[in-house]
Amino acid sequence: MFTLDGVNSFAFSEVRQTKGPQRGEPKYTKWVIKRGKSLTLKGWHKTNEYVDQFKVTDFGESAAAKLGSASELGTITATFRASWYEGEDPPEGEQPGAGIGVGFGERTTQRVREDTAPREYGVLRAAITIRYVKP
Repeated sequence: MFTLDGVNSFAFSEVRQTKGPQRGEPKYTKWVIKRGKSLTLKGWHKTNEYVDQFKVTDFGESAAAKLGSASELGTITATFRASWYEGEDPPEGEQPGAGIGVGFGERTTQRVREDTAPREYGVLRAAITIRYVKP
């Protein structure tokens, strides 16, 4: 999961749940990155074809302000978990189980492929939080 000022990078996605109790909520909440691979995340997910670039801005123009949230301003957090396909054994080591903000920059392309495979997610293995300030 990747959050900026406590806001999930999928919060403003146009790709939404169409039925069930989460109807209208973002369809995605996590980025799946294969072992040994990397991802350069360019901005807020809008569709699987493009994102709106991250931009540090005054709080009033921030994503957090648009959602009425100010609890984690000035933070960027990435959390990491193992992932495996449903029905597979989990990897070894798994157990059950008014400042500034980041707003919206210019739209840019970022092509992604939807992972529709049913997955299970393990325990949190690591998290990185970066505190930033506007120069």
